[in-house]
Amino acid sequence: MAPFPAAPTDVTHINDGPRGPELDLEGVQPEDEFFGGCIRTHPEISQKGNPLNYVTPDSKLPPILIAHGDQDDLVPFQQSVLMYDKLKECNQLVEFYKVLSVGHGIYMWTAEMIDIVVRFFEMYLK
Repeated sequence: MAPFPAAPTDVTHINDGPRGPELDLEGVQPEDEFFGGCIRTHPEISQKGNPLNYVTPDSKLPPILIAHGDQDDLVPFQQSVLMYDKLKECNQLVEFYKVLSVGHGIYMWTAEMIDIVVRFFEMYLK
């Protein structure tokens, strides 16, 4: 079992969704620092660090739970959609929850979301 927090899944598409203005200062993104160059002009430098590249029909993955706030301006919601779609396409076991009116971070951890996580673990830890 693997709870999947809101995280980048393909940084070459990180700007496809809305992001906070503090994440794009004069064309420099936080992801550029991590990969050591400008991803917009050199997307190839990020490929080894993109989780989507490691999901295949033959991947030996545990069940995955994805939860992402629809108002996240740090990691756009679309990043989780990309991972969910890839996992489904590769016949991997995945559950996906869109947490309404929530941004990035701890605010998504409502009693309902905690119940979902507990149920998920109980289902797969038998």
